[in-house]
Amino acid sequence: MSTGRNFAVNLGGNLLGLVLFAALTPVYLHAIGPERYGVVAVILSLSTYVATFNFGMGPALTYFVSGELQDDIAAQSEAYWSAMALSLPIGLIASVIIFGLLPLGLAELMHLSPAIRQEMRGAVVPLVGIGLCIVLASNARGVWNGRHAFLTLAIFSSIDTVLTILLPVLTAVFVSNEISALLYATLTARVVILLSAMAVSSWRMFQHRLPRVSLRRIRMMLGYGGWVSLGTLVETVVSSADRLILGTVSGAAQIALYSIPLSVTSRSMTIPLSLLSVIFPKLVGSEGDREQALLSKTIRFVLLLTPGYVLVAAVSAPLLRYWISPSFADSATWSLQILTLALWIEAISAIYFFQLNARGNARANFLIVLVVSAPYVAMLLVGAWLYGAAGVAFAYLVRNTLLLVGRGVFAEIRRDDFRVIAINVAPLLLGVLVAPHQWGGMTMLSVAAAALAVLLSLIACLWTRPHDLKEMALGMIPGRFQRSPDASL
Repeated sequence: MSTGRNFAVNLGGNLLGLVLFAALTPVYLHAIGPERYGVVAVILSLSTYVATFNFGMGPALTYFVSGELQDDIAAQSEAYWSAMALSLPIGLIASVIIFGLLPLGLAELMHLSPAIRQEMRGAVVPLVGIGLCIVLASNARGVWNGRHAFLTLAIFSSIDTVLTILLPVLTAVFVSNEISALLYATLTARVVILLSAMAVSSWRMFQHRLPRVSLRRIRMMLGYGGWVSLGTLVETVVSSADRLILGTVSGAAQIALYSIPLSVTSRSMTIPLSLLSVIFPKLVGSEGDREQALLSKTIRFVLLLTPGYVLVAAVSAPLLRYWISPSFADSATWSLQILTLALWIEAISAIYFFQLNARGNARANFLIVLVVSAPYVAMLLVGAWLYGAAGVAFAYLVRNTLLLVGRGVFAEIRRDDFRVIAINVAPLLLGVLVAPHQWGGMTMLSVAAAALAVLLSLIACLWTRPHDLKEMALGMIPGRFQRSPDASL
């Protein structure tokens, strides 16, 4: 399957999450209320923190399976089961420690009501299970990425998305809206996905080979995965800090004003991450002109999404008004517009993150995140104290800008690529500045200015498009176009 069709398959599976999120978030928010929604949002964001204790086994498996173990199925099987043997005890211990203390800590930090505090007592067991499942499932995804099994990955991502969104909503509507019940529903989804992933890895990928553990394989993967894990650890802690600090400073109800816009904009990462997960195995081992050509084409392709970001910034007020409520729109529009710009920057930054990892330079990614973390946390505290959700969103924007600058320096961004990025960001900045920042700010002048920003963005992205965009698009359609490996995205 060509790279273009791999990307199309991967993207199709991930886009399902956006549809479900858009359809079910108002129902979910109404069923459990803003306070529970804020608490669950913080808890689930922190649950990914446990995956950092996997010592980067998922990315390490992708790196080695697509590289030196590419033609050795027995060695791939041995690497996978060795990673699972390391992940199981580490993931369990980390989950018990983190989630054993989490309910008490959140209750004190976020000043939760007595009723919510009572519900939090039953959250420990499902949280431990969720954390362990996340850790173990990342190993299967690492192998599938390395094996270019993107159809398998897309199918499982779709099922994962459906179950983790749908089961909690159904539980809240028809069974109970207590936090422990919602988390048990999420745990059920995670267990189903994990067991299915293990079965597919063993039977389909490794041709029924029996599990075998090798200390040599563990040491090999730790050399690469250790730096990935350190970077992910810092990144996850810092990424979770926004909602935690906002809830601590402003109360749990304020989190919804930030987390819902963040969830909307973060879905935009579906396309770049779907593309980069396909490109990463090709970047491993690429050097010189071939690497630069692949990166430049990827940047230009991702920038084709810019008009969508400009449009979201322009229609933020009516979008939130009709999707959630007028009062919510008046309070959260600024957050959505700022986060739209922040996530655009994050999409570009992710390209250089993957490039550094493909070069085996995961250490650089760790150092960049480490340096940015301290000023980001300080900005979160000040922003939450002065401006609430909008202040936290602005801190997130500055953080992503600093990450892009740092990764661009280490990756030695080319002048031509920088020019292309600058051309496309100008209409987006204009869109954020001129768009109405609440429903009452919508005038003929502001609407016309926002429409102009969208038009300018369309012109910019088409001007800087990949030269072989038509061939790339045709390559996503089975049976329509065949390309040589050098012509593929």
